[in-house]
Amino acid sequence: MTTPKNITRQIQHLLTTRPGLNMSILLISIPAFNYIHEILSDTETMSGYCVGDLTRDGKGVKTGKWLIICTNQQLVFMHKGMIVALTHFEIPLGNLAAAKVKFGFLSNNIKIHDGNSTWELYNVNKTDLTIFELALNNELATFKK
Repeated sequence: MTTPKNITRQIQHLLTTRPGLNMSILLISIPAFNYIHEILSDTETMSGYCVGDLTRDGKGVKTGKWLIICTNQQLVFMHKGMIVALTHFEIPLGNLAAAKVKFGFLSNNIKIHDGNSTWELYNVNKTDLTIFELALNNELATFKK
């Protein structure tokens, strides 16, 4: 398990690509960010994130915004509601079968297939999704070497 300070530094580094986005606002608006240090190992580094609504095989998973974090070892899906406990699961990079990004006029989404299920995150910010796609492609290329 990594430390909260280490996670804060990694998030601040990711936010350099998002001028005008304040870290304190990010932590308040997406509570799952406050629990990343409990999930990631010391050897993992975040390379991208995106936030949106999640479905599994076309069915809603849990109402509310989900955070997907791309690390050098896995994708971490996290949801933290105001009252409910943290819900999370991981997909190791080696288990990813496909990831497809779609930019639309009204909604941007990413479909991730892990061999068993197809996960779709939709209503994603275009800038976040662009950065997430680049990070995921880079991590997959590095992982497969």
